[in-house]
Amino acid sequence: MELHQASAKSPDFRKRMYTVVEVIELAKVSLRKVRLWTERGLLVPMYIATGAEGNRPTYYYSESQVMKAVIILEMRRRKLPLKAIEIVDRKLKKRGLRLEESGNYLLTNGQTVCLANDPGEAVDLLKHRGQMLLIAIYEPLLEIQKQLQSRMTG
Repeated sequence: MELHQASAKSPDFRKRMYTVVEVIELAKVSLRKVRLWTERGLLVPMYIATGAEGNRPTYYYSESQVMKAVIILEMRRRKLPLKAIEIVDRKLKKRGLRLEESGNYLLTNGQTVCLANDPGEAVDLLKHRGQMLLIAIYEPLLEIQKQLQSRMTG
């Protein structure tokens, strides 16, 4: 198996990267969703390992991409369209932010998404009006961080 990145030879490479199977297990998301989100650019593998001819390559995702999968899944559970999530992701990047590091809370009504920068300010990333529902992503992210930490030490 050959890796596309030289730093993959680092001794702790496997402790910091997660296969699709591990992403599915940790984020509690389906293989179909991980593949779709990867194809659409929402999830970006850190490394792609090529196997024997005819076999599919193995994708390795960073811890932050596992966190991002949890956030995307939570947004989809609240009926936010994937296209809207892609727009939110792009708009956050324009602000110098990343979806997986966007703070403790995002607000949504299923039609728009607001980023709560602090307790007194929320920025509508999709420019829609309507009542907001709080997506508490802190708890799911805290749980996934615990799981990731236990994998690194265990």
